[in-house]
Order: sequence, then structure tokens, then C-alpha cells
Amino acid sequence: MLRANDEAAPEVYRAIARLLQHCFRDTKKPFYQAGAKAFLLELLYHLAVQFRSSAMVKWEFVRQQERSLRLKKLFDHITTCPSEKLSLASAACLVGMTPAQFMKAFKQVAGMTLIAYLNHVRLSNGARLLVETHQTVGEIAHAAGFSDQSYFDKLFKRSFGFTLVKFRAQALTKISS
Repeated sequence: MLRANDEAAPEVYRAIARLLQHCFRDTKKPFYQAGAKAFLLELLYHLAVQFRSSAMVKWEFVRQQERSLRLKKLFDHITTCPSEKLSLASAACLVGMTPAQFMKAFKQVAGMTLIAYLNHVRLSNGARLLVETHQTVGEIAHAAGFSDQSYFDKLFKRSFGFTLVKFRAQALTKISS
């Protein structure tokens, strides 16, 4: 499929326009069939270039899927046990990679480091617990996987733009409204 914002689109559209004009308007000109063949070849050239790069994109997509599937066991583990301490070495071992291979593959799949991903998941769980429970902030920090409540406070404010208390108050106000 060729989209309007594809790099080859303007050239393909021009080649189609010239081909159509030549085939339907210039039929009385000498050598119009040779001209039509030339414009058709130009069109085919631009399409071949476009779809060769599309094949490269598809190949990269398949590689990304393979990486994601290889890390699925880790993502499932983090989803089921988000508060569990997880070192880089144990995460790499869980998916059968060396730490160096793991760091590279994880960054390619998740778009962030393992620590950033764990913090993201834990902060999301903490936000959910703030809204859904009446636990104290300390209990929530521990349940979310943070051993240090002040670190949880700091990361939470940086990520959500609110302190834990203000976030809970606003969420509860929205629910009761």
C-alpha cells in the first residue's frame, strides 16, 4: 500500500499522471505507445523502490516481534509480581540471555531500561492503590514495591505532577462527583 506521506508517493503520483495523460490525451502523437511504456516503467521503478523499503520495514517488525516474544516471560513475571525485587542478572537469566544481550533487547522492545520499566509499573500500581484502597502511603509504597517511601513520593510527583496526598484527594473527588 502506498500512502500519501510515503517518500515515494509524489514521484509515483506524477508517473501515474503522465502515464494517464499520455494514454488518454496524446494518442495522436507519434510514438505514443513507446512513451506510455516509458512512463509505465518509471511508475514500476518508483513502486519497486517503495516496496523494497516496505519489505525492510516488515523484516524489522518481525525481528521486533521475536524480541518481544523472547521477553514475554519476563513481562508476565513483572505483571504478576510487580513489587518483587528483580535484578538485571535475574531478569536476564529468566529469559535466557546474558545481561548485555538482555539490556539491548529490553531497551529495543520496551523503549526504556528495566529499572525505568519497573518504576513505571510500580508507580501505576501505587496510583491504583491510592484510589482503590484506604491504605496509608507507607503501606502503598511497600505494596507497590518501593522499600523507601520518600523515594516513592519523589518518583510519583515527578511522574504524575502531584504529591501522593493531592493525587488521592483529586481522584476521590472525581469519583464522588
